[in-house]
Amino acid sequence: MLVHEARHLEGEYGHQTCARGERAGKANECDARFSLDGTTGAFSHGFTTMLWLAHHSDYPAAERHEILRLLDWEIVNRFNDLTDEAITRIREDQRLR
Repeated sequence: MLVHEARHLEGEYGHQTCARGERAGKANECDARFSLDGTTGAFSHGFTTMLWLAHHSDYPAAERHEILRLLDWEIVNRFNDLTDEAITRIREDQRLR
């Protein structure tokens, strides 16, 4: 989280008004870009860390399931650049559901 927020302070990308989901229309609560391929750097770092914990940690199954549920919520409600098709692909590829 700190790495993610520090990236905003560098001025490359700021927070944006949310374009979709439960936060639609809320100012400064969403991010412009998301990717799992490293092109968005620190912006996706927390997401990928939690994704690893959900799939590879020794956490109890209920906790790993909750992490996946929260990650699924994030891709729908936090990243403005994700299309419905991209969300579906991420859900399938990362077994979020």
